[in-house]
Amino acid sequence: GLESGVPMPLRDQVFCSPYEEYGGGCSPDYQDQRLQSLILDFIAQLGLMYDGDHRIGFIQMGVLGFWGEWHTYPHNDWFADGLFQHAVISAFDNAFSITPIQLRVPVQDSPQRNIGFHDDSFAYSTTGDIPWFFWPKILTAMADSRWETAPMGGEIYPALQSTLFTDTYQLDTFSQDPLSAIQTTHMTYLLNYQAFNLDGVGYIGNQRLLAEQAALAMGYEYTIDQVIIEASALAGETVDLAFSVSLRNSGIAPFYYPLTLQLRAVSTGHLWSFTQFINEASPS
Repeated sequence: GLESGVPMPLRDQVFCSPYEEYGGGCSPDYQDQRLQSLILDFIAQLGLMYDGDHRIGFIQMGVLGFWGEWHTYPHNDWFADGLFQHAVISAFDNAFSITPIQLRVPVQDSPQRNIGFHDDSFAYSTTGDIPWFFWPKILTAMADSRWETAPMGGEIYPALQSTLFTDTYQLDTFSQDPLSAIQTTHMTYLLNYQAFNLDGVGYIGNQRLLAEQAALAMGYEYTIDQVIIEASALAGETVDLAFSVSLRNSGIAPFYYPLTLQLRAVSTGHLWSFTQFINEASPS
């Protein structure tokens, strides 16, 4: 129901196939060289402007397909061919060296790159035995351990957001238990619009409590198990201190940026940073 997403300079030049599904729209010709050049240039500029920006946790590749979710279902023949898919993946991989990137589906050579994946239909067709579900695709691509080095995330299926974590939510082949799916996929984040905007208020009561439990089940959870301080060589007003700090990640995924342990002296404000801290790739 919205205007074409093709930028204005090309809107009257690139052919767009109309469709009626999902409220209607049109799908551009991804084989048009002018559109391809514009898309690849956009990705490069996006990386120059936002790679490493501390306001951004992750970048979803997007760009191609309906909602940028890398499909034009049910008009599969409208989608970009393999060569251009590969070009877009390469462009994002080259443009973002600090901010982790994610892809909707494990296609082309993305399983061989350090790229994470996002499921925008989470809890609906996420886990199970049906080949086109999210996790079976990840398994087929042999990317089921990708979460150790790159983030997994996505969005709770919009049609489920208002009933998820309530007694009316029914499990079946397509609708899965969210906590179990989080454990399987090692999700680090999930978008959930209705959690904040349902009936203009968001989740309340038990639904909110259950949603908070699911949120806490995602990603990393670091605990300081032990701190040992050894003092020696007391001389006048100085003393040598040695610190040994044991940390444990009991979460289902690591933190995907470098971590530095810091100690601050309350009296003087002096700060020590320990860059030798190891962020384990898997919970330990």
